[in-house]
Amino acid sequence: MTSMLAGKTVKTTKQIHQELRVAKEFTGGLKHSKMGMRALKDDPCLGCPCEAVTPRKIAKVEELVNDNPHITIRMIEEEVGISKRKN
Repeated sequence: MTSMLAGKTVKTTKQIHQELRVAKEFTGGLKHSKMGMRALKDDPCLGCPCEAVTPRKIAKVEELVNDNPHITIRMIEEEVGISKRKN
């Protein structure tokens, strides 16, 4: 039941709750972003795919460290073609 108070419509808590449930159902497949609402489906990835740790890379790093225990991380990065930096 909606009533008027000082010229304004006043809603009951049940009405407000029902409206919020309907709004939640409507936006259920959307998420907020800086650009507004958008679908929850995965966006296509751009650029080169991230490469995971591979046995070949691990073996190469172990070999480099065994050959030269004083090798720097930068030298390992250059030799193996990896980077410790996150993009």
